[in-house]
Amino acid sequence: MAQNHVFGRRAYPPYEPPPDPTLAPATVSAPWKWAITGAIAAVLLLTMYGVTTRHEQVVANPPATTGSVPAPGGTAKPGG
Repeated sequence: MAQNHVFGRRAYPPYEPPPDPTLAPATVSAPWKWAITGAIAAVLLLTMYGVTTRHEQVVANPPATTGSVPAPGGTAKPGG
C-alpha cells in the first residue's frame, strides 16, 4: 500500500488546506463560562422585560374637555 506522505509530511488533498495551528481549541475556565452565560441570560431577560412591560405615555398638554357634546345638527339645547 502506498504511503500518503510527501517528504516526511502528510500530503493533503488539494481541496483540504492543512490545519492552522493558531486556530487550535482554547481552554476556558469554568468561571469565565458562567460569566458569559450569565451576561447572555441578563441581556435576554432585560430585553423580554422591556418588550412586555406596558409603558404609559405622558401627554404634555392634555386636551380640554367640556361638560357636554354639541348635537350634530347645531348647538346643545338645555335639558335635552
